[in-house]
Amino acid sequence: MKVLLKQKNTFESEVTDILESITFIKIIVAIEKTYGFEFDDDMLLLSEFPTIGSHRAKPHCDTLCIGGVR
Repeated sequence: MKVLLKQKNTFESEVTDILESITFIKIIVAIEKTYGFEFDDDMLLLSEFPTIGSHRAKPHCDTLCIGGVR
């Protein structure tokens, strides 16, 4: 997987500055396989998570918060 390390990443960092779309999908597939569930198709769009912290504002955050951040 290719992760770009240009600067220090924060919750405000744009995901597209850090990950390419193929890497994003690979991460999603790995999460699905590891935890035995599937994300809704609309959640597979990189545009749904413009920043690292944007998942915290999603309604699903009570059941899945990446990295344990709530």
